[in-house]
Amino acid sequence: MNKMNIYMKTIIILVSALIIALLISNFSGEKLVRVGLQKQLFVDDYVIAEKEDITRELGKPRKVGVVMKSSVPTDFHSTKKFPAGLPGIGYRTTVLWNEQREIFQMLYRASNEALTAYAESKDGLNWTKPFIADDGKSNLITYRGKTKGTFYEASFTIDPIAPWGHPEKYKAVFNPGDPWDSEAAIAHSSDGIHWKGYNKGEPVTGRAADTHNQILWGPIGKRYLLLTRTDLGSQGGKGEDRATRIMAHEKGNDLLSYPKAWKTLTTVTVDDPKGRKTIWRCGTSNGSYDSLDL
Repeated sequence: MNKMNIYMKTIIILVSALIIALLISNFSGEKLVRVGLQKQLFVDDYVIAEKEDITRELGKPRKVGVVMKSSVPTDFHSTKKFPAGLPGIGYRTTVLWNEQREIFQMLYRASNEALTAYAESKDGLNWTKPFIADDGKSNLITYRGKTKGTFYEASFTIDPIAPWGHPEKYKAVFNPGDPWDSEAAIAHSSDGIHWKGYNKGEPVTGRAADTHNQILWGPIGKRYLLLTRTDLGSQGGKGEDRATRIMAHEKGNDLLSYPKAWKTLTTVTVDDPKGRKTIWRCGTSNGSYDSLDL
């Protein structure tokens, strides 16, 4: 009988200890983060349970200064004479790595905000500007949107789910040129150079798009994401309050059939520096969207 009592007491103690451990794990500290196969930036130990015989070495970037200067006629304004090109040249730049051709590809603003130019490089340091325009006389992207006929504020991405050579392998978002309505339009390309507009080149969103817009593939939610500027207050003046809006495509990622099927998931406002609204940028890192699980 005594042995039975001891046995029962032992079981009760073990079960009680297990319950207490579970309660402690649920109510003390943060829950475990399930990362699966998602890419992680290992800048600290936040998602690491334990480590042994391993050290972390962060990459050490090397600053090399200017790698591409104004050099072709369309880099220079026709009337505003600046020796190094118009001060705004290079705004809204996108640089992508083409793993098939093993080159970097760049879109950048040329001598006019309505002009988007193309450049490429094998090493990211030495750039060429091939004359890819339809007339063969410049490195300007020939395609224009339909509103005012510009490829303004354009950025582009290489779609990871489309095969190389596919007509929609590259995707771009841009402002087709109306400075007041400022609505976003999107386009597609097989090579990042020759473009065709979704929605017949017409805008696919409401206002606004007068900043560096982004179109990306969201690997977590498996859907296309569109990021543009938006207005939270009035348009212009003291009441103006600009923010970033993050939108997701709602029709099975079929941008050809449903180019306007975008739903706003959230808006993000960042005040920087203190007490001053940030009004110009809408930047992202490919795969990072303001820490949102999209």
